[in-house]
Amino acid sequence: MATSPAKSKDSHVKKTSHPKPSLLTGLRQSALGVGLGVLLCFASFFLLFCNEGQAAKMAAALEEGRATVLPLSRLDAPSQANEGGLVHISGPLSTQQVLHDPNYDVKVYAVKLKRQVEMFQWVEHEDSSTSEDDTHTRYTYSTEWRPDVVNSRNFDREIGHENPSIMAVESKVATSPAARVGSFFLSPDLLEKIDWFEPLTFDGVPPATDGVIVTDAYHYHSSNPHNPLVGDLRVSFLFAGKSGNNAEQVSVVARQAESELQPYRTKSGHMLALLSRGMVSAQVMLEKEQKNLVMYAWAMRVIGWLLMYLGLSLMTRPLQSLVSWVPFVRECMNVGLSLFCGALSLSISLLVVALAWLVFHPLITVLLISLALLPLWFCYWYRPAGPPTPREDAKKNY
Repeated sequence: MATSPAKSKDSHVKKTSHPKPSLLTGLRQSALGVGLGVLLCFASFFLLFCNEGQAAKMAAALEEGRATVLPLSRLDAPSQANEGGLVHISGPLSTQQVLHDPNYDVKVYAVKLKRQVEMFQWVEHEDSSTSEDDTHTRYTYSTEWRPDVVNSRNFDREIGHENPSIMAVESKVATSPAARVGSFFLSPDLLEKIDWFEPLTFDGVPPATDGVIVTDAYHYHSSNPHNPLVGDLRVSFLFAGKSGNNAEQVSVVARQAESELQPYRTKSGHMLALLSRGMVSAQVMLEKEQKNLVMYAWAMRVIGWLLMYLGLSLMTRPLQSLVSWVPFVRECMNVGLSLFCGALSLSISLLVVALAWLVFHPLITVLLISLALLPLWFCYWYRPAGPPTPREDAKKNY
């Protein structure tokens, strides 16, 4: 399985020339860019509109959660009075059985046990420098531990840098089928939120078993872990949600369905199910979720604006192709079109956001439309002054 590389790191430089296209070729490529630009603009519309609708529903769901959540002080037995309601509990995690990886005889009392496999492989790195006529690309090859298979067939120079196509051992995550807090079992949706993995270390293990060398943190499928060969494997284990002795404390906001905690369907249709590490109050959990919602919504807005900007930039490429042979005019055209596309994309993005909020908050829509017109007004007000008209010239002379 393993092969010994001649060197752990080498590199070479490749030069690629790109002759200047003719005017007809440039226009043909720009026409294709216009079609792609239209698709990007439509994708921006869809992303911005759906994002605002989702953000509004989530905000309404969190507001409903603040008003209806009921903290529970007793965890020993579910109360029929809270059946179907949104409840908040805090307590230690508990599992009914130990998680076990039989291939390596690893056992742990936890909600999740993760086996992470890495293979020692060749990795290609690129560093390019581009001029007007050609591109110089330096390809550097080094050996590294990687959790996924690196396809060496895509390398610029595969000979001498071949990687195995598969791993003999696969990564996997084992999850306890019956994890609970007190007498309340956690649904699969809540178990997915337990993702704070910590490394599992081993003490007092034998130096080697069945060709596997064991250290405090790794199981090595290698004859020499200090000088591994390409194709060697190392396996580490991580756990999340410790149970048993010194069990980890968690807090949950979810719907009580008999003895199970499930996602709660709000009036807006959004499913509400929160789980936090430690003893956290319901209000703090909802406020944290609100902050995460705001950050996610703004990230999607920025991505939507970028898609709009790229789409408009591609749609104006034919204008740039017409003057591509005159360097000074080309640079002036690029600057002007970039400013125009930036202002127009910002205005259109704000109008799409305003349209989405029209259903939920009309006053915010008015404010957003005003902001959307501001970049266009700025471009109009500070536009370059053209030559005076005959009437203006006559008035000036008079």
